[in-house]
Amino acid sequence: MELQPGHLVAGRFRVVRFLGEGAVSAVYEAVDDVRGHRVAVKLLHRELSQNTEIIQRFEREAEAASRIGSEHIVLVYGAGAAPEGRFIVLEYLDGGTLADLLRKRRPLPAEEAASLVAQLLAGLSKAHALGIVHRDLKPANLFLVPGPAGREFLKILDFGASKLSNAGQALTRTGAMVGTPMYMSPEQIRSSDKVDPRTDVYSAGVILYESVTGKVPFDVRNAVELAFRVVSQDPPPPEERLPSLDLELSAIIRRAMARDPDARFQTAAEMHEALCAWLQQRGFPLPPETRAMPMVAPAPAATVTPSAPPAKPRRLLLYVAVALGALLLVAAIALALQTAGV
Repeated sequence: MELQPGHLVAGRFRVVRFLGEGAVSAVYEAVDDVRGHRVAVKLLHRELSQNTEIIQRFEREAEAASRIGSEHIVLVYGAGAAPEGRFIVLEYLDGGTLADLLRKRRPLPAEEAASLVAQLLAGLSKAHALGIVHRDLKPANLFLVPGPAGREFLKILDFGASKLSNAGQALTRTGAMVGTPMYMSPEQIRSSDKVDPRTDVYSAGVILYESVTGKVPFDVRNAVELAFRVVSQDPPPPEERLPSLDLELSAIIRRAMARDPDARFQTAAEMHEALCAWLQQRGFPLPPETRAMPMVAPAPAATVTPSAPPAKPRRLLLYVAVALGALLLVAAIALALQTAGV
């Protein structure tokens, strides 16, 4: 049942208007009566409140997004359960999705598309460093808000299908398909629970392919045939769809979409660096947050061994004092022995 304006969710978030809904949840614009700012409240459909798997995914969205801390990831303020159902409180975004933009005008200019995907990769590289693989990247999950110099600033939405490899969770049933087939990598179609960050790199390549050519790589509506083609065939080179496409950008797209994960960019940061270099060659400015992103690719999150935290200044001074004391003690013993004629 749709909530009416003025309704208080959890006794705190006052509904302003209904924004939309999907198969799992409805989203409302609301005002936080405690802090006084606008938020978006995502409310799980009541009829799904007993579905354990959907509840886990809903909660995972809040957990994953709140851990990342990137300007390119939608902010999560909190989550909980209320008489209205389970909910997530998100930052309110004013704009539209990349899917909306592509419906209005496609293809996008190559530089604009590459800039947007570079922002996507900037956010992904932070997620991957924490062991979070999104697994459902698509234009509908990329939100565009007004950014610097009037250009779009990209925010990644919906981590409900994400894989948190550092959390030790069994997140999907073996063999279960998670994601949107049109944007899924071959290995994700085979098994969604055995993917690593390179599957998101593949999806980023598909999104860039569609944005610059105006067409998806495999324009097939039958899900079975689509899955077969993704797994067994290379997509048509993007320059076949758009002959004017710069061949260097085409090479970046084709590498991102290689069927063999080992032939792709191995990290989001690596693909990000390639796109930024291409944009800079063409004199296209990058958003500040993207331009400031470290270009060094992080180690694969699944294999990172947490290192001991650096010693605090006081502890370091203690170590130095102990070492100096030991040296002075040795010197004193040696002097005493020398004096005694030993």
